[in-house]
Order: sequence, then structure tokens, then C-alpha cells
Amino acid sequence: MDVEKIKKYVQSEFDGFQIKKAVTAVKNGIKDNEQGRDLVMSDYLKTLREPLIEQQKKTDEKQDKVIEQLKENQLAIQDIITLNRELPQLTHEEEKRSRFRY
Repeated sequence: MDVEKIKKYVQSEFDGFQIKKAVTAVKNGIKDNEQGRDLVMSDYLKTLREPLIEQQKKTDEKQDKVIEQLKENQLAIQDIITLNRELPQLTHEEEKRSRFRY
């Protein structure tokens, strides 16, 4: 083989390696910058997210209390309906008589 051809081949391979190395360095730099940005944004969003989470917890607790009260009210209404069915119903005439007996 010709020495000049080998030199050109070696130089082109070396240049290709240098280009790949430079591209990799740029890609790694971009990746590092993105990770740094993500870390900063994560901290920033964390400060925004925490009060929202606390507010949601308070809202959930209030809703749980309302739901519990509604369940209690529903049971009380069912008890009243049951008692109303079980008690003998007075007719209008019986009510009048029972009022005047006193």
C-alpha cells in the first residue's frame, strides 16, 4: 500500500474520532444542563406543590366529615321512617278525642 494513502486513512479516522468525541461532549453537556434544570425546577415545583397537597388533604378531611354526617343523617331518617311505620296511625277522629280527654 501507498504510505500517503495510509496517512490519509489514519488522518480521516482520527478526524472522525475527534468529531465523535466533540459531539459526545456536546451531548453530555446538554444532558448535564437538562439535569441541572430539572433539579432546579423540581425544587421550585416542590415549593408550589406542597401547599396544594396540604390544601387537598384539608379538603378531603372536610369531605370525609360531611360524608360521615350524611351517613348518620340517613340512618336517622331510616329509623324515623321505620318508627313511623311501626306506630299505629291515629285517625283524625281519634286525634280529636284524645285532645279533649285531658
